[in-house]
Amino acid sequence: MGQDYNFYAEDLNNGESILPFIGFLIFLLGFVVAIVGVINLISVWREFQLWYDASDLEKKPDIAWKKAKMKKYGIIIAAGVMMVALSYLF
Repeated sequence: MGQDYNFYAEDLNNGESILPFIGFLIFLLGFVVAIVGVINLISVWREFQLWYDASDLEKKPDIAWKKAKMKKYGIIIAAGVMMVALSYLF
């Protein structure tokens, strides 16, 4: 009928596939990409700057630049989430 699998001898099948390891790496990379995207999105959204000049506070924010950055980091977050979801195929 097919191959019989001996459940008591699980050690016989160890190390035959690298796919679970690749799936884990994709999951880990996707998680890191999503976290980095969220952190950068929050920093753009709140306009956080570690070093700033007092004269920079008087300038009006460039809304088009901010929207472009938020869109870019939104795409990065989506790519990270897709990588996490894709890792479950492995």
